Amino acid sequence: MTQKKLAVASQSRAFAYGFAVVVTTLTLLARLGFSPWVNSRPLLVVFFLPILFSAYVGGLGPGLVATFITAISTEYYLMPPTHSFSFAKPMDFIQWLFLVAAGVVASILNEALHRARRRANSNQSLYAVTLASIGDAVITTDAQGRVTFLNGEAEHLTGWTNADAAGKSLPTVFRIVNEETRITVEDPVEKVFRTNGVVGLANHTVLIARDGREFIIDDSGAPIRGADETIIGVVLVFRDNTGKKRAEDSLRRSERFLQNTGHIAMVGGWEFDVHTGKQTWTEAVYDIHEVDLSYEPTVEKGVRFYTPASRPVVERAVKTAIERGKSFDVELEIVTAKGNLRWVKAIGKPDPERRRIFGYLSGHCRSRRID
Repeated sequence: MTQKKLAVASQSRAFAYGFAVVVTTLTLLARLGFSPWVNSRPLLVVFFLPILFSAYVGGLGPGLVATFITAISTEYYLMPPTHSFSFAKPMDFIQWLFLVAAGVVASILNEALHRARRRANSNQSLYAVTLASIGDAVITTDAQGRVTFLNGEAEHLTGWTNADAAGKSLPTVFRIVNEETRITVEDPVEKVFRTNGVVGLANHTVLIARDGREFIIDDSGAPIRGADETIIGVVLVFRDNTGKKRAEDSLRRSERFLQNTGHIAMVGGWEFDVHTGKQTWTEAVYDIHEVDLSYEPTVEKGVRFYTPASRPVVERAVKTAIERGKSFDVELEIVTAKGNLRWVKAIGKPDPERRRIFGYLSGHCRSRRID
């Protein structure tokens, strides 16, 4: 705790104790001032009010101080015989004792209330700090869908400050549309209440910030439940995926371009695991061998595509690559799954660290049908 917080806490405690002394003293003076009208009746019940107020303001300590002052002053000034610490009647003592006991109980109960309030404030502060420190953007709302909190990343992405967004409806702050159709996406708060569980945004969701900036995001919304399991709010967690989405789109375009180019040029990539013998082919290699994509390639199956005269050459090239780590570049003839003879150029390069060999296969135009 910082020195400033310690000073504030100390001032608050001093005020609470001062309040207990002052309010109890004023009650006693007021009661003594009304003595001509109330005769000899002590009216002890009125002294429970300053005790209760003191305990409510400061908790156990101020409540007990008010109880102590009340006990001493009422017994000395109001209980007959006055100005003495004795009781004329047993009933007077019982009334006085009941007041003291009630003051102690009220002080204890109010202290429990103060502790519960301090724990709640501490937990709330902890939650706020935790949410503020999360790298993802976080927005919380109440049960009516009004914004109650934005962390720093949410402020950056939405363009709204936490103070400006407080009390606003979520769609005002969190404006989301479909990237392609520009149609407004369903309010996540309404979706959470409708499904009564955790929800996620659809793909291609764009967040439009207050200043017009746009971010491709993904998010999840979850209900905030009270002690009775009713939904009292919603928390949204989302992140900016604009860069990732653009990179993925670019990669997909590149892959489509390479696939299309490979189909046209009859050039495909391949790789096989030295340990398992399993191969991985691109679509163009499947086309060269004239097999469909359900075919599961292996080294043994791949070698069998070559003609009897070509097999020893490719087997020797693969063996040398595995044992000596030497690349190969051969031009041989294969028989496709549909019985066509085709010349191919096979180039392979070993990767000793990964125990794999990778390369590409080029299908030449010179091909003929086996009769």
